[in-house]
Amino acid sequence: AVPILIGRKRIFLIGLATFTAASLLCGLSFNQPMLIAARFVQGIGGAVSSAVILGMVVTLFPEPAERARAMGIFAFDASRGGAIGLLVGGLITQTISWHWIFFVNLPIGVATVVVAVRLLEDDPGIGLGAGADVLGALLVTASLMLGVYAIVDSSSLGLAFLPNTVAMAALSFSLSARLITRFGSRRVLLAGLTLIAVGLALFVRIPVQSDYLRDLFLPMVLLGVGAGLSFPALTILAMSEATPADSGVASGLLNTTAQIGGALGLAVLATLSMTRTGQLAAEGQPAAVALSGGYHLAWAIGAGLVVIAIALAGTLLQSERRVEEEDRVAASEAAA
Repeated sequence: AVPILIGRKRIFLIGLATFTAASLLCGLSFNQPMLIAARFVQGIGGAVSSAVILGMVVTLFPEPAERARAMGIFAFDASRGGAIGLLVGGLITQTISWHWIFFVNLPIGVATVVVAVRLLEDDPGIGLGAGADVLGALLVTASLMLGVYAIVDSSSLGLAFLPNTVAMAALSFSLSARLITRFGSRRVLLAGLTLIAVGLALFVRIPVQSDYLRDLFLPMVLLGVGAGLSFPALTILAMSEATPADSGVASGLLNTTAQIGGALGLAVLATLSMTRTGQLAAEGQPAAVALSGGYHLAWAIGAGLVVIAIALAGTLLQSERRVEEEDRVAASEAAA
């Protein structure tokens, strides 16, 4: 609701400036408490700016074809950041210092602020006098923080996930927009979810002694392609009915749902996986077999959830042709 009160452009600039300034503080941190506090502020800035991005895209690109391409580019940038951030961040940390992974944000942030000030249209909003649901915002934030409290970080290899990220970036940037224009968001979403389900199902059959190219490469690519198709299509469907006044709220809700949904999903699947591993270990299975069994259960549940999502999408979402036909019928009845 805040973007409606003071304008999307101002919220975006405030969030971006906060993120950039906090990045400087992160790079200058000389102890852990200072770094944690700066990262907290950085997270606030990132959340504020990202919450209005999709709303601005909807406003700037009203034509369906242009909007599909813009959503694809947005998804491409997100996936590209995941790949480049892991690789470049690790390289900078090893060769220079971890401080510089934050300092690199400064020129990017300043340049983005300058471009946004010049190119984005000013929308002053309706004013803070209209009021905001502060208590509701605090309660929602607190509940989300409690939901992800049990999640812990784990290390991973940045190159092993590169096929997934590259495939997602390639699809999001060019092909997904053309497919959405040609076949509609609903069909592209269903195709993407199907590929994700197949990729997760292939993970279930991975043996204990597995080879990356033989057993992991294809599922990783399928997940990347599926995500590259699904994310732009899902974004367009989520924002399609949003009015200019509601676009900021819809954008923030979509981004928050994606972030928190991923975190909660990871927490649940990790818990179930660890429980299954513990059960197999208690039965006397070797450590590698027990660990693989836990992963297999998590992947199987993930595949099942995606199948449920496919069924819901196929049942609840109307095709673009049907919507257009209903609009024509309504217009004809109104004219009569």
